[in-house]
Amino acid sequence: MALNNLETITQDMRRLDAFLREGLDDANKKGISLNRTKHARLLNMACGRADETEVLNKLLLEKSESTELIGVDLRHREIEMAQTRWTNLGEKSDAQFLNFDATKLNEHQSLQDKNDIAFFRHQNFWNGPKIWREIFENSIDTVKEDGLIMITSYFDKEHELAVKELTDQGLELVSDIKNEQSRLILPSCEKSVDRHLAIFKKR
Repeated sequence: MALNNLETITQDMRRLDAFLREGLDDANKKGISLNRTKHARLLNMACGRADETEVLNKLLLEKSESTELIGVDLRHREIEMAQTRWTNLGEKSDAQFLNFDATKLNEHQSLQDKNDIAFFRHQNFWNGPKIWREIFENSIDTVKEDGLIMITSYFDKEHELAVKELTDQGLELVSDIKNEQSRLILPSCEKSVDRHLAIFKKR
């Protein structure tokens, strides 16, 4: 990974950490928060190379004694990169990355335990509503009754579509904020990194 690219990712992760905390604080004001637990488990859907792993793990460790992060993606090369990069998160944490079809979560043995969070960074609902509808539905089923579903989006429109779909699937929207520090990628179409964050809970 080129140095300038690594520096950009590092800066994006700092902003993501602050953005997630802002969203969780907003949800907390409405009485919704991550419950303290002995062991926290997070499902990271369509995770790619999972740059956000350390940020997510740090947030979980503030509410738990140990953590387990599971990343799922169809792209073999990206999953290999995640596996190589995140081999050691510390003695209290474990991460595994699966090259697997997210529409078939119930068929994978490692995905049978319930999760405290299902996380989607830059979900892509606008580019494949039928498939993403199924991915969302399967992911929701893996979350505990008191767990959270969290999404970030690149575009305004894709965020609007994804939020509507998740509320249509019976989730309650508890925080929906825009990232004023989001790094612009494509000015012509207003695409930027982690432009929006929405947090949901089961009704």
